[in-house]
This record gives sequence, C-alpha cells and structure tokens, in this order.
Amino acid sequence: MSARTSVEKARTRRRLPKLGKLSVVLALLGASLVSAQSDPYQLLRSRATAMLVLSAGAAADADVQAAINAANTSALAWWQGMNTGPARTELWNDMGALSRGSRVAASMSRLRAMAVAYAQSGASLPNGAQLLADTIAGLDWLVAKHYNPSTTYTTNWWEYEIGAPQALNDCMLALYNELGATRRASYLAAIDRFVPDPTRSLLRPTAIETGANRLDKALVVVYRGVIGQDAAKVAAGRDAISQALPYVTAGDGVYADGSFVQHGNIAYTGSYGAVAIGSLSKLLSVLEGSAWAVTDPAIANVDQWVRQAFLPVLHQGAVLDNLRGRAISRKAEELGNGRGIVRDLLALTRRSTAADAPAVLGLLKHHVQSDQRRANYFTGLTPAAITEIKALLADPTVLATPPVLQSRSYASMARGVHRRDQFLWSVAMFSPRIGSFEAGNGENPRGWYTGTGATTLLTADASQYIDGYWATVDMRRLPGVTSDGWLGTAGNFASYPNARNWVGGAALPVWGQVQGMQFDYSRLVGTEKTFSPVSGSKSWFAFGDTLIALGSAISSTGSAAVETILDNRKLINPDGSDALTLDGVAQPVGLGSDAVVGARAAYLSQPGLNTGIGYYLPELPGGPAPSLRVRRESRSGSWQDINASNPAEPLSRNYLSLALQHGVQPNGARYAYVVQPGLDANQFASYVAAPGLELLTLDANAHAAWDGRSSMGAATVWNDGVTTVNRMGQPWLCADRKSAVLLREADGQLQLALSEPTQVATGSLMLERFRPVQSVISKDAAITVLSTAPTLRLSVDLNGLQGRTLQLQAQIPASASQPANADATLRDGSYAASNFGAANTLETKNDATGYARRSLLNLPMAGLPAALRAQLRLSVSARGAASSGEIVNAVSSCSASSWSESTVNWNKQPAATQELARWNVGPAGSSQVVDITAAVQAAQAAGQASLCLLLSAPSYQGSNAWVQYRAREGGSSTAPQLNIN
Repeated sequence: MSARTSVEKARTRRRLPKLGKLSVVLALLGASLVSAQSDPYQLLRSRATAMLVLSAGAAADADVQAAINAANTSALAWWQGMNTGPARTELWNDMGALSRGSRVAASMSRLRAMAVAYAQSGASLPNGAQLLADTIAGLDWLVAKHYNPSTTYTTNWWEYEIGAPQALNDCMLALYNELGATRRASYLAAIDRFVPDPTRSLLRPTAIETGANRLDKALVVVYRGVIGQDAAKVAAGRDAISQALPYVTAGDGVYADGSFVQHGNIAYTGSYGAVAIGSLSKLLSVLEGSAWAVTDPAIANVDQWVRQAFLPVLHQGAVLDNLRGRAISRKAEELGNGRGIVRDLLALTRRSTAADAPAVLGLLKHHVQSDQRRANYFTGLTPAAITEIKALLADPTVLATPPVLQSRSYASMARGVHRRDQFLWSVAMFSPRIGSFEAGNGENPRGWYTGTGATTLLTADASQYIDGYWATVDMRRLPGVTSDGWLGTAGNFASYPNARNWVGGAALPVWGQVQGMQFDYSRLVGTEKTFSPVSGSKSWFAFGDTLIALGSAISSTGSAAVETILDNRKLINPDGSDALTLDGVAQPVGLGSDAVVGARAAYLSQPGLNTGIGYYLPELPGGPAPSLRVRRESRSGSWQDINASNPAEPLSRNYLSLALQHGVQPNGARYAYVVQPGLDANQFASYVAAPGLELLTLDANAHAAWDGRSSMGAATVWNDGVTTVNRMGQPWLCADRKSAVLLREADGQLQLALSEPTQVATGSLMLERFRPVQSVISKDAAITVLSTAPTLRLSVDLNGLQGRTLQLQAQIPASASQPANADATLRDGSYAASNFGAANTLETKNDATGYARRSLLNLPMAGLPAALRAQLRLSVSARGAASSGEIVNAVSSCSASSWSESTVNWNKQPAATQELARWNVGPAGSSQVVDITAAVQAAQAAGQASLCLLLSAPSYQGSNAWVQYRAREGGSSTAPQLNIN
C-alpha cells in the first residue's frame, strides 16, 4: 500500500472512526468494572479501550474473528515494512512524498494498528514480544523527533491537532500497562502541546473550533484526561461538547431544519456530520454515568439530529453522495459513510430516552438488512462494531421497519430530499450561502457541477453510485444540471457560491416539495480566471411519486452549446445493453450511439429489478418541440483523476444519458420534463397516455404546475411584484414577493407550504389562493389569515425566516361536480324554428340575421352542497377569429326554470335576466372556467331545482368570430360542468 493511502486520509480528512459503542462495551467489560468503581479513570479507560480491543473470548463469531484477522494482517504488514534500525530517518520509506504533518499522522496511524493488534492478539501473533518492543520504540522515536513540546509547525493543522493525537491516545489505551507511567506522561505532554484547548487551534489562533472538528478535539482532550487521570482535562473536553450542541444559524454545525454545514458553506452531513456523531457517540458512551457525564439540557438536541439530519438522508444503508463533499472522490470511501452513520446512530439511540427510540432502532435494523452494496456487510468493520450491530440484528424485540414517506427541504444547506416507497430523490443547489462544491488537498478537482442543481435518484439499483461511478461519469453532464461543458482548474479550498440568492423551497413532510434555484455561474471561477457564462431559473416539483423539472430564462453568451441533463445513468448490464424505448419503440443497445431525437417519452429498464425509470417531456405552450440527445457510451477514467491520493488504475463503465438541447447562445430557453421511477414499462405507458399534468406557467416571472394524480400544485415566483398564475383560464394563485409555494387539495383539506428562499427579505408577502376555505385548522405564527372566502388571502411575515417552510392547514368546502343535463344551440333567421339539441357542439356568434347563434344550458341543483364558490367549465372545441383583438363571450342567467332540450329553438328561448361574466375565449382544446358563484348561491337560496344559463357573444366582433364548445352529447369528460366548493 502506498504512503498516500496509508495515511488513512489524514491529510484530506479524516476517515470515519470505526469503533464500537457503549451498549456492547459494557457487556464486554464484565467483572473488570467492579474493581474500577473506586477508580473512575479506570472505568472510563476501560470503556474507551473496549472500543479498540475485545475482551478475551468475545471473538467466537466468525465475522468478528475475520475482522481481527484482517486487522492483524494489516498491522503485521506495517511492522514488516517498518524501519527499526538506530540510524533511521523515517519509520517507513514510502512516505517521502508526504508533508511532514501527513507523515506524522500516517506513522501514528500505523503504530496504532500495531498496538491494537498486539493488545488484541499478542500471545498468538508470531514474535509478539518483538512486535510490542518495535511498536513502543516507534512511538518513542516519532514523539522524540517530530511530535513533542518543542515541535513547531506551520501547515497541516489537522494532522497535528486531531489525526496524530487521536491515534496516539488509542496507542496509550491499547498499551496502557506496557507503556508505563513515565512514557505515557511524555506522550501526554506532546498532546498538550498541540491540543491545549479543545475549542481553539494553535495554528489558527483566531478560529473557534466548530462542528466535527470541535467534537474531534473534545474526544482528544477527554481521552488525554482519562489516560493521564486529569480531571480538569476531562472536564474541558466535556464542556467543549456543550458548545457543539445548540443549533446554529450561520457557519458550521447543525441547523434547526436538520442541515449540517462544515467549512462555512459546504453541505457535509454525510462526511463531517458523520465524523461529528462518531466522536460524539464515543464521548457519550465513555462519560455516561461518571462524574463528567454530559448534563447540558441541549444534549436533547441529539435525538432530533438523528431524526431530522441523518435518518432522512439514508437509503438502504447508503447516505446521499451530495452530502459527502470531497469524500465522493475517495476510492476507499466509495461505499460511502452510510454504514458508519448507522453504527453511530445505533449507539446514540441505545442511550436515548426518547419515546420513539425503539422505532428508530427498527429503522436502523432495516438499513442494515437492506444494504446490498457489499458481499458481506461486516467486512471492514471493527470487531466491536460488528458485535454491536449483530446484537441489534439478533434482538427479537426490534422489528425492522422501512422508512415512512417523507419530504424535507433543507434550506440551510440548499438541499431537497424526497422519499417514496420505490426511491429516494434529492437535489443539490448552491447559493451565496452554500458553495457548489469543495476541492482541496488534491481531492475533488472536477466537482464543479455537483451542487449546481444536480439530482440524485437512489432506486433498487444498489450499484448506481458505486463501482467506479465518480471516477468515470462525465462530471460536466450530471443529472439535473444545465451546462455548456465548461470545466476549470479548482483552487485549493476556494469558495464557489452562486451569484443569485433565489435558492430554496418548501415541503409538506409526507407528500412532496418544491425547490427552486436561479443560477449564475459567474462566481465559479477557475484558476485560469474563466467561468461558464450560463444562467437561468430552475424548479423541481416532487408530487408524490412524480418528479417534475422545469427551466426558463436559460441563457448564455458563450460559444459552447448548452444542454440540460435529464439523467446520466450508469448501466447495469456489463455490456451496457440495458433496454431503452423512445415513444414506446425499442432502441439499439450497442455502445457508441449518439443522436438527437424528437421523442416525448423514454423508458430505461433496470435489468434484474422488474422496474425502470420513465422520462416524459410534456408539451410546452408556445414550444419549442423537444430536442432530446440520447447517448449510450463507454467512459474511461481512474480514481486518481479525481483524487491525487487514489490509485491510477484505469476503469471503464457504460452510461446512458438523456439531455435536452438548448443550442449555442440560447436567450430565454425553456424546458420541462417528468421523471417516473419505479414503474414497469406498462405502468409508464399508462402514465404517458394520461399524465394529468398541467403546466400553468413557465417564464421569467414564475414556474407553476398542477398534478391531477396527486392533487398537488406548486409555484416558484421569481420576482417581487404581483404575479398571478392562472389555471383553466382563471386566477389560481397570486403572490407579490419572491416565494416558493406548494399546495395539496385532498381528503377535504388544503395543505399549504411556503417559504421565502432568498433568506434576505423583510416585510410581508401577500398570497392569495383563488378558492375559499371553510376554516383554518392550523398555521404557523408568521401567517396571518386575511380572508377565507371567496378566496383565501394570507399575509406572511418574512422577517427572520432563514428559508424555513411555513405551513397552513385548512378545511375546504365539500366539492361537487355536476354536468349539464340539457344543452342546445340556438340559431336565428331561417333556423329560428329548428332544434339543435342533439348536436355535439354548442355555438356562439353575434352576426347578421341568419348567422347569429347562442347556446342554452340547464344545470341541475338538487343534492349539491352549499356553494362558497361555483364555476362553469366549458371545453373549447373549435373557434374562428375576431376581426381585431380577442373573441369575447358572455354567460347570463335565464328567466325560465324549465325547457326541453329536444324542442327548444331560437323562437322559444328563455329571456336572459342578468349577465354573470365575460371572458376572452381560449384556443381550441382549452378549458374555459367561468365564475358563476353569485348565480348559484342565489339559486340555492331560492330553492331552485336547476339553473338556466345562456351563452352568447355580447357584440359583433367580425364575421369569423364564432366559437364551438363541447356539448354533453360529445362526451362526459368535456361536457359543460358546474364545479362547486
């Protein structure tokens, strides 16, 4: 193994601690704890040691023994390669390329492996006494030469202040008696030199440690205090924990919405967040019940971290890669930190007194049992961790429970996460507060687009984002991203924020969410001082099992073609032959195809899973027609391409990508696509035939859509100023400030979620839903209800929201739909005595005698609920054109309460009594929705059995200004209909 890989990622951060927990530790300590009761330091030391070294007889389990054997083999290999001569200048010769700090941390890590191997299996190891002697001599040499109170350093702060002292503490725990008091004191003095205060850094004296780094240092100081029997040190480490427990509102740490940020502006739940709970779980396990137990009331927040920050981002034991930052570039961590997170959540939950702790254990058991990414789940875990996880699996009182449906908006780290039975979906965005990616120490240099709208779709395909994905995928063409293919050279730990601040969304916890992002890549500047000139507005609506992506204002001044990537899927079959259909037609499966097509539906099968992923391109009002690039390719790369410390071994993987083409220098381009995961081919075909999706608006002012299948709608309002979204020709939603709005209307209730995504607005937002509610059930305090009828009008206090979701729940009126039970066209002149009651259309036209037409409707009122709002829906079948402007039609109430559809004609028509509404007639195929609330309410108040309506053109608008609406004889789905709620 090379020196770079042997550092255990010390210079690039920080491989997760692979240690067991208190629930197993206490079981393993046995009678030794009895004698420790009079020595609290011995008790705490025994707990910490048991996480490293199992007690005698605890290795009967085959997986535990395999882990011990693997650790011993690795330690013996380090020992075999170690320089032991008196003239040595390095402990290992393969470290010449590393910095001094990295060599110190790497050497200490190897010595820890040797120390633990001796402590665990010394008697059975070949020449164990010499292993012990060489391990101690190595520690003495390293401390004397490079890690002591006289050592100076100017770089590699983490290696000196966290990596090396953690390893040295573990060496002292494993070899406590063998080292002796004098030698331990020398080592402890070295630790005191580099970590005198767990809240501060010597190399960065103005910096206060935060998040994972603070808890790592707390662990260093607590262990140092336990080993040295120093109560003040133990207390100092314990107190440093308290300062990491409160929710933060800026910078590093855990936010109230469950976001975890490290390095100031990077979403890092799956990497630094995992480190944080790893250190915290060890600290709590060691200190619990002692004189130094954590009693800060803020420790209760940890239960919420488990439920809000970590469990929602796990899928079948894997954690979302868009929360792992630079760690996605590490081959050694390709399988992610999900297993480590599960292990640490198990430890934290075992000590929790929360009422739902048993349910959390059931979720963790599910994640262990459903993780199919390894041939053996336990390979690579420490013996203590294996023991604890197996105890969970063997516990008959804990029932494995799949996660519930859930949707969360993590505004503080610009992420959305949406869980259904068949998949976990997430979008990663960037803002002025959250960077697009992080590169540093040779890691993740191509990660530019990983946080610029990239979407992740975890399905039953457990291998999708492993097995060389990040080493071979085209990092310029990640799913969800709009890109011109630009890649620059990333700076070392440079910041890459968005130039636009409209970034965020809102969620209804069970049902779905809306996310939006205006983007401008001008602050993603490479060291060459270049950047991509692409900008635009993007929205994602997650409505139940349906994922909708919208884009507008897509523009570029560059010379490269711009595209939006629907997906870039690593194929399952080794030869890349996963089946693809376009508009239901099977496509060739050979690699190398690359074509632009006009298809509106694509279906990619997932071999061996009996399901696939469907992609649907709805028609955009006003165009353009889809221009879909379909590419099936073999891609080559190496892990070293994305991480200088990784192996250079070449890899080849097969991909299929779908991308909408916007061309060169687009100016205001638009797109819309739907992703339907987890369906078989027939189910997807049924969806395409009747998607139930209405694209309401897609322009520079707003994106909005309504999904009839889920009874959900959403809008992203991009600008301040009144923006009204229409549905079926009538106002549906209105907002006067930048906002994200989500609605669900089902089960007799309205559920509304909204947010202010810029996180800088003050004052108030006026929001109106153009339908009534009966009563408000619950609402956030920031929402004031101005009216409930005839429309729901809200005032929302925007001050201090920090992007969080506000919710309102209301009872909506009982709704009913009633089609007309009689209708007929009326014509004058020579047709005045003719009856047209059996015709399939209803006509209007204002013209000379012989050419004028009106239409009559009868709407039954019996059995309908009291109307808070009533609308007449008409379906436009065909139309002419006005001589100027729009064709205007009108509806009036009639004097007669009864007439016969089979006999009524122009001469017998009832007289119009009052005009109710006028409207501009929409295009053929559209629905016309007209408010007739006053007339329906009056009819209901008078006890009328029916309501007579007359459709007309109120004035002459030209000889071609005719309109045909669908009559009830044309089919029930398009018949004139009264809708009441």
